[in-house]
Amino acid sequence: MQPINPNRARIISVIAFSVLFTLGMTLTTWHELSQAQDRARLEIIVAIINNAQAVSVAAAGFAALVEAGGYIVLLAAHIIQKEQEKSHAKGREEAYKDADQQIVAYYQRMRAALDAGEPFNEPPPRFHRNGQ
Repeated sequence: MQPINPNRARIISVIAFSVLFTLGMTLTTWHELSQAQDRARLEIIVAIINNAQAVSVAAAGFAALVEAGGYIVLLAAHIIQKEQEKSHAKGREEAYKDADQQIVAYYQRMRAALDAGEPFNEPPPRFHRNGQ
């Protein structure tokens, strides 16, 4: 089993922040330019920079949510994988235990028949492992 790699969630959150910040700043710039009728260029630039603070906080918040969600997904996948491995191992043990019991029962019947002097024509039990 591979260990959990938290860097994946971190990379995804950085990408999410970058995309959201770029999108937010694009929308803010578009909004300020559409409202720019009689305003000076410097006033528009200052308004865009002031809005950048809110955009960056919102983008960081959403990126944190994405990162937390990524960690939750990674942990859930890890837990599910461990449980599947446990159940497969348990299933193998039960299958081998059942096969061992059948073999012991077969040899006990064969031994009893031979000790009683009776013929024993029963074929040995057959088991399929790995789908064969």
